[in-house]
Amino acid sequence: MTLQQAKSIARHLRLTLRMVRSGDYRVNFRDGNETTAYYTDNLEDAVKTAIEMARRRVVTKVCAENSDHRDCAAAEARHRAAIHNYRNRGSPANGAPWAGWGSGYRSSD
Repeated sequence: MTLQQAKSIARHLRLTLRMVRSGDYRVNFRDGNETTAYYTDNLEDAVKTAIEMARRRVVTKVCAENSDHRDCAAAEARHRAAIHNYRNRGSPANGAPWAGWGSGYRSSD
């Protein structure tokens, strides 16, 4: 996966993914600050973290709006199922869970 493909995935999740001067990757919410930023030296880890950050943001928002914990658990389950279905559409290349995300991310052999 290239840096541009990873950035595109992060943009679709409403996150930013940047390579900093040290060579590490920085993942953050678009309106996030340094306390919400995540740093890693592995691009695949950065993408996986971006997916998890997006998932948690949606579940947190739904749970904050609902006081009933059963609604929160149901919302989290629905969101996990949606992410699972989105990751597994198409045929994954090289076993990467995000390989089926649109034709622009598949390598042409």
